[in-house]
Amino acid sequence: MSSECTSPAKVPTSEAEDRTLRRKTCRFIQEAGRVLKLGRVATATAMVFFHRFFSHHKFSEHDRFEVAVACVLLAAKTEETPRKLPHVIQECNRLKNPTNAIMDTKSDEYIQQKERILLLERVVLHTINFDLSIEHPDTYVFDTVLKMGKSRQVEYEPSADTSGKDRSKLQQVLMQNSINFVNDSMCTHLCLKYSAKDIAMACIYLGGKFTKIRPVNDVTWMDALGISLETLVGITEQIMELITESKGSKSSLITGYNDIKGDLKLLKATKGKHELSDERRDPKRQRI
Repeated sequence: MSSECTSPAKVPTSEAEDRTLRRKTCRFIQEAGRVLKLGRVATATAMVFFHRFFSHHKFSEHDRFEVAVACVLLAAKTEETPRKLPHVIQECNRLKNPTNAIMDTKSDEYIQQKERILLLERVVLHTINFDLSIEHPDTYVFDTVLKMGKSRQVEYEPSADTSGKDRSKLQQVLMQNSINFVNDSMCTHLCLKYSAKDIAMACIYLGGKFTKIRPVNDVTWMDALGISLETLVGITEQIMELITESKGSKSSLITGYNDIKGDLKLLKATKGKHELSDERRDPKRQRI
């Protein structure tokens, strides 16, 4: 596929390097989905297959880009948007090496790559136990934000700069930013640890914090979204960790990240006070 793809597989030596390999390969899958016009669902499904596969296999055992191509091929079939294998291989090769000539489909190199990818497709299927039913966060984001917007459950924070902003588009702003964080979440293995609904709720929280949108009537985001503090912190920290590593300290998102860390710290402190208060009222109550 490329010099990077055909060279010995890179072996992550730390959790940070594992995250980097996952992030870079998922970005490749996202680009492949765009070029192949697969749509959001099929592309997201390919990334879930990829994460599931490497939760059982080591990066040193397989070429991650060829696994990615196999996942794209399988996801396209799963979501009823099949693409022909030669087209998938050629477009993915072009993504990796834009200056290279189109491969000769009769060449040994192409035939061997085709056979490897077809084999990997079967290995992926066996690895995920033929479980092709994937639930994605997008639907939960769309439904929840539409509901909150329609019933006017959200508003801009007093500190938000709303000059020049159309308040009627608040719902649209929250939706777009939440989906952006969903896209980022797909480059992590959050899908292996949390439900699609929980990931969606955490992404709405992030979207709200970065756009200075909040629930009305002093309702917390946790209560508005029905998500526990532990789950919110776990998902949010992983997404922000990804953004920090991939976009660097100069990103404007880092400022927002610091604000969110402060907000989560406050939520933890508030929860701790409530638990302490409960214990004082009921000394026999055990902390969980």
